[in-house]
Amino acid sequence: MTDNLVIRTNELMGRVAVVMSDKCHRVLKQYAAYMGITMSDAMYQTMRRHLHTLAKTNEQVRNMILAQGIELDDV
Repeated sequence: MTDNLVIRTNELMGRVAVVMSDKCHRVLKQYAAYMGITMSDAMYQTMRRHLHTLAKTNEQVRNMILAQGIELDDV
């Protein structure tokens, strides 16, 4: 996955609501604007990177990702 690009496909997409402090929300909003991406894409990229990094050392997480037919990112 490219850092500044999220490719949308015809896959069904789930939606997640995240509750955070106003201060964190402002930082996220500023970060997304700085990167030229949506706040949703910033959260998605961050979570994807976290899970794929964790999958390197955690077999259970790796198997969760692979079971969904998702290739592991080189992170």
